Amino acid sequence: MDDLSSKGNMSDLHDLLQEILEIQKNVQNNEECVTRAQEIIKESSKMVENSTCSSEIMVDAKILQVGTTLVSTNVSQLTTNLIGFNKDTYTRGILEKVHNSGGATQAGEEWKSLAPHTYHLFKKSNPLTFMLGPLVLKPLSAEEEQHSQSTQVKHRAERQKKKEQAPKNTLASETDREEAEEEGTDVYQHILRCLVREYTKNKKKPISYFNFVIDPHDYWRTVQNIFHFSFLVRDGSVKMTLHKGMPWVEPVVRKPETGNVQKVQNSQFCLTLSMEDWEKLIEKYQVETCGIPPFVQNVRC
Repeated sequence: MDDLSSKGNMSDLHDLLQEILEIQKNVQNNEECVTRAQEIIKESSKMVENSTCSSEIMVDAKILQVGTTLVSTNVSQLTTNLIGFNKDTYTRGILEKVHNSGGATQAGEEWKSLAPHTYHLFKKSNPLTFMLGPLVLKPLSAEEEQHSQSTQVKHRAERQKKKEQAPKNTLASETDREEAEEEGTDVYQHILRCLVREYTKNKKKPISYFNFVIDPHDYWRTVQNIFHFSFLVRDGSVKMTLHKGMPWVEPVVRKPETGNVQKVQNSQFCLTLSMEDWEKLIEKYQVETCGIPPFVQNVRC
């Protein structure tokens, strides 16, 4: 029985050796082949685990050698591919494959079949999670707020003056940066005015955060609204609260007699919004229009 068992093991080991040699001959080793090579190595090692036959051990060693070479070769090819990888070429290849598959309906099906294979490539985070670090911000006094506004006006006037007096060879990047900063401030003020308008229409009751920032026709604009709105929350111009697990927002009211801002508990949280989440929220909250119309220079909300 021992001889028969030994002969059976030797036969199986030779079969495994031949299989892994065939995999090695395949120039384009795909992921399935490499996975199978790993399985062969494990099977071979298990078969000779308690063996005292030198022939079996030699065959197992040969399998291990071929498998190690195979894996090393694939790692080397992967490194080379990553170095020479061109994302634009890769993107064009995907678009050509999908759109040349035949018709808009078929292209849509191709995108749906491609999507599940890409989900695991993106890190997932909780839809709503509070940060561990505190947000230390002190409300501005009336004098500080007035000084801040006058400083902004002064800086804006200085930038305009520099722009008019700047020589033609002035670097365009510096001008663009200053214009971007100024436009950013205008966008925040635009969003705050829109929030005050919606808050007033809602009889000065908190409004749904998602109903305010979501653009039902444009996912990218929704992301932009969330990004810009976060600065208003950071600066204490907007109060955000959770009610039944959902965020609600309202503008922070300033008292006329003191000029101080209402005392707001400072919190930080991160929000993750995928396109699928965006579509579900539109349906759940029946969002038909965005609370933040597109920003247009010199046009008030």
